[in-house]
Amino acid sequence: MDAKRDLKFTLYRIQIFLPNQLSLLEPQKDPKDILQLAFEEKPTIRGAASSWHIGNILQANGKGIYFAVGKKLPKRDDKLDEISGDFYSEAHDIAPYTHAILDLKYQVVAIAHNPELAADTKSVAGRLEQLLQHTNSVSLQSGVVSVDLIKDPTEFLTALNEAYSVTRFQVSYGYPNVWDAESDFQKPFQETARTVGSDEASAVFTSKSDLKRLPLEKLTRAAAAVGKKVKATIKRFKNQQPVSMSLKNNPAKISTDPPSQSQDMRWALETIDLVRTTYEDIRERE
Repeated sequence: MDAKRDLKFTLYRIQIFLPNQLSLLEPQKDPKDILQLAFEEKPTIRGAASSWHIGNILQANGKGIYFAVGKKLPKRDDKLDEISGDFYSEAHDIAPYTHAILDLKYQVVAIAHNPELAADTKSVAGRLEQLLQHTNSVSLQSGVVSVDLIKDPTEFLTALNEAYSVTRFQVSYGYPNVWDAESDFQKPFQETARTVGSDEASAVFTSKSDLKRLPLEKLTRAAAAVGKKVKATIKRFKNQQPVSMSLKNNPAKISTDPPSQSQDMRWALETIDLVRTTYEDIRERE
């Protein structure tokens, strides 16, 4: 990985969904503590041709974790023997990886793009989900790990708030992440989904005239923070026909200088602060 180029990070939300009740022999832990223990295991998942791994763990003063995620795979290089004048192939392993940073407060992970590892960070996030699910720390709690893209809702909210009227609004939701859900609307919906055993459901609000914007904005921000879907039917102007729009998969991103070995802790703490600020802007929190 080229250490000289700026790192382009995409933000994802890690959630650990826990059952309502656990065995008395295994008291339930806080998701933050489970995550810390899971990363410290440095899990590996092995496939037929390659294996994925989490390593280079750096605990950043209790605020978060720096880590590297990558894969090991075999490679053959064709070479020329200068003495004999013959070509030959030589097998060896390579291990491309990328930088990642986890903010433990909001359980938001930033994954840097490395084209040598994967075409995009989405596939790396999928592997990270598998790696964490594979850990003893998660298994002992009967947890289910989800790593979802955090969406930038700016474009959607601008259109929503500038519209003459909003006549329909639909938002999806899943299992509860109880400490960070939008309390007035999202939490009750999520608890209902859990009660009926639904992985994902949606709520629809309609009005013959106009829906109130503030609660719709809160729901949009809450959904964007966990990668859920949002749709709306709006009239941009008074006499215009209604049109539909959706919250696009515009990823929330940040950029940083690459880490320096001499100042890796400082870099990690500054990057965690940037991740946290970006997330709080999406949720409109201070």
